[in-house]
Amino acid sequence: MSKFCSQCGAMLEDSDNICTSCGAPQKKTVSAASKKAYAAVGAVIVGVAVIIFRLFLIFYPGDYKEPVENMLKAAETGKGKYLCEACADFMVDTSSEIDSYYADAEEINELLEDEFGDDLSIDYKFKSKKRLKEASIPVRLYGEIAPKADSMSGYEVKVKVTVKGDDKEKSQTMEFEVLKYKSNWCIINMGDALKELKSII
Repeated sequence: MSKFCSQCGAMLEDSDNICTSCGAPQKKTVSAASKKAYAAVGAVIVGVAVIIFRLFLIFYPGDYKEPVENMLKAAETGKGKYLCEACADFMVDTSSEIDSYYADAEEINELLEDEFGDDLSIDYKFKSKKRLKEASIPVRLYGEIAPKADSMSGYEVKVKVTVKGDDKEKSQTMEFEVLKYKSNWCIINMGDALKELKSII
């Protein structure tokens, strides 16, 4: 197979990098087969990347701090989606439960704003954690017996919470219980956790 010089049009061999007629350098051309090979390699790389990402989500489900952080974010913003993210999946599997958490987030945000003023912000610092006994965990999940998971571990965590607003600022050390349930961390009893948070008012 042959090619033609891009400068003078002379016929050249595929291997020629310089025109034998005019001396002009020639651009390397990529054959259709090579393009297909590159596309196949690219598809394999993307596929492997997707598999690695999914495995990462399975084996690194997050951190025990995340549900507490989400709950505090819900209190600060009044957005119920953060409160739902702090719960175990079985606790937010109906629309009425989701609506309830959205209402809880709005309520606690309004209570905090009434007490501390506008421009509300919540800062926090994790102070300690203590492992919970596994046998006691299922019955403590929101007052319900949760389906038993293969591996369950939980902590009682102490967090220094500071609430600031235009009117005042207050800090308090609070205790929350978190659980790694079916590969995700959640608040064990959201009702108790919200009561603990309201105690700063």
